[in-house]
Amino acid sequence: MTIIRNAAKDDVDSIYEFMNELEEVNFDQNTFTDNYFKNLLSTDIVYLVAVNNDIIVGFISIYIQYLLHHNANIAEIQELFVKDDQRNLKIGQQLFTKAKEIALQNNCSQIEVTTNQKRIQSQNFYLKQGMINTHYKFTLML
Repeated sequence: MTIIRNAAKDDVDSIYEFMNELEEVNFDQNTFTDNYFKNLLSTDIVYLVAVNNDIIVGFISIYIQYLLHHNANIAEIQELFVKDDQRNLKIGQQLFTKAKEIALQNNCSQIEVTTNQKRIQSQNFYLKQGMINTHYKFTLML
């Protein structure tokens, strides 16, 4: 049985590994840990983990912000990750459902997410959750 709970300081190593895999990089662990701990203190950011048999198998981060161009609170999923061997077990769906609950609790008018164009499986997942693709995102590496 999967349990969804708030992430804690002790979860940093698992989440660090997840983000390295998600982004296909090796982030500096000290910088990552510092930012993770800082974000845990934020009232605008919610980190949740999915746990099976005392092992963290998934993670989602939700950023709540008031956006002028919406004139409302918006919940943005910043990261969503489920371990490969745990996919297709509805863990991502459970994390997404919890994100919707948090968005509603924070009087958000919508949930937004951005995913890399190469992540077709992720795009299909979000469509299955009832999301629609309405925007383009542009980036400039600095």
